[in-house]
Amino acid sequence: METFNNGQLSYLLQPLRPPPTLSPRCVIRPHPLIMLSEKPNEIISFLHKLKPPANLLKQAPPSIMSMREFILYSRTGRTDARFDTLKEAGRLDVVYQCILMSIFMSHALRRDVTFHAILGGPPAPPLELVVDGVTLRDVHVDERTWEDLIRNALSGKSHPGIQIRKNSLQQLVKEKSNIFVLEESGESIKTIDLGENPVFVLGDQVGLPKKDEEFILRYGKKVSIGSRAYLASSCIGIINYILDQRESFD
Repeated sequence: METFNNGQLSYLLQPLRPPPTLSPRCVIRPHPLIMLSEKPNEIISFLHKLKPPANLLKQAPPSIMSMREFILYSRTGRTDARFDTLKEAGRLDVVYQCILMSIFMSHALRRDVTFHAILGGPPAPPLELVVDGVTLRDVHVDERTWEDLIRNALSGKSHPGIQIRKNSLQQLVKEKSNIFVLEESGESIKTIDLGENPVFVLGDQVGLPKKDEEFILRYGKKVSIGSRAYLASSCIGIINYILDQRESFD
């Protein structure tokens, strides 16, 4: 742990160039001589309000973030950019709604969430749409914005945090671990052990094909948020809320 001497203190008053002798791992402490000045309280108050250069701040160790993933199977989602609206594009509006509930909070993005949509509609299925909360930038919540983003992605254009790749639901499941399939008859999410970095699989307005659900259950288990059937986007919102509560009160 390092402290500043009188010579280095002058840099706090001119924060454009940090002292060359300081390492990044340091904290700002008033030098004892400051306490002997005529108005030490004013100086200390000033230092507390001062924002030094980023490389003078103590560097915290990287936090260990528990990730969560959502996989939506959109059996009719269009796989090219030829559409006027998301609803007309094989119900890509359902995909949009699920993205909102997965990634967005009030005035913030969930950096601990990755959303996947497997698009099974014409003309070139299956495609995987990936929205990565860690790298996602320059987005808004309105449907028109996401209509443009999804269309651009399907056209091969890039955007931070959004990716299209050729992939199937079964192949994607093989790439993952700790998988849970949303099903009313599954074990209650209140009591089930979700472990670390859970992956939740759910169907669109039609639901998961039976053969795909049977395949996924070889790698995971059923989990339920209740006996009623909810919209796919509502399911994601409920799961995020439950996991948020667990993290807040653990």
